[in-house]
Amino acid sequence: MELDGVESAIARSFYQYFWNRLEEFSIAFTVHPDKINPNLTAHRRKKMYGSNQDKWLNARHELLDPSVRKRVIMSYGEVRT
Repeated sequence: MELDGVESAIARSFYQYFWNRLEEFSIAFTVHPDKINPNLTAHRRKKMYGSNQDKWLNARHELLDPSVRKRVIMSYGEVRT
């Protein structure tokens, strides 16, 4: 199920509620890791992707030019744990 929407306070609240309910019922789910998403904490990302998270972050750092990498981190946050 894809739940894209307009970036807004109501959308963030909905995602937080929806994710909490999925977690409450132990329903595994993942989200696109590079979309702007303030509800995607480092803990949730690690739970969703496990060791693949580190592989993805390393690949992103290797592939992106430093100036682009800086913009990505500013937009999405750095999630290394």
